[in-house]
Amino acid sequence: MEHTSCQLDGGQLDNAQLDDGRLDSCQPKEYEPMSGIESYKAELGKFLEGFARNVRDLREQKGPGFSQERLSDATRLHRTEIGRIEQASIEPRLTTLVILADALEVKLDDLVAGLPVPVERKPSPQARYRGTNRGSHNEKG
Repeated sequence: MEHTSCQLDGGQLDNAQLDDGRLDSCQPKEYEPMSGIESYKAELGKFLEGFARNVRDLREQKGPGFSQERLSDATRLHRTEIGRIEQASIEPRLTTLVILADALEVKLDDLVAGLPVPVERKPSPQARYRGTNRGSHNEKG
């Protein structure tokens, strides 16, 4: 269903309000994809892959027997969380980073070594559509 944005005496209307015929203008609302969300997700994915590689390398440097399960025991984090970190499936919290660094006996810097500072930022929900009001459609104008 095409969504329309129409003006009635200076106020915004939606499709459900188009029945009375008192419209000054009624044109389809043009939607634009979220600004930069694709590039944000791509950069985040690469960043998490680099972080995952660092965690895995640091864990393996502890010795051949230092498995994800042993890291899980040392951190008291669930084994699947360790796996998801090393698979770049999640973005860990700051507290998790500190816990990992402590268990691996490294500095936080070592966990993020070689990772570039991200350029992209997650677009705000308000940036989703071009031409929409910041407030709700129910505001009086």
